[in-house]
Amino acid sequence: MVIVRYDGDITELPTDADGAVDEDQLPEGAVIGEIEGFAEDRTCTGTFELEPGDYFLLCNIVEDEEDGETEAHYAEGMITAFTVV
Repeated sequence: MVIVRYDGDITELPTDADGAVDEDQLPEGAVIGEIEGFAEDRTCTGTFELEPGDYFLLCNIVEDEEDGETEAHYAEGMITAFTVV
């Protein structure tokens, strides 16, 4: 999971060829923090200090499916917006 401070449209984040968000193309300082992928039977926590503003929480994992297709979690809708006041 990636925390991004971004004032733009949730559907207009820059993506790479696989459909994942291209974090290098985001404005400098937009990526606030990240929790790396972990096994489904595990729990992972993180604490981030966020200034007031608009943010997105997204999954930027790309997986190769058994049928040979590539699935980008962001492209599949694994993103949500939230506001810190």
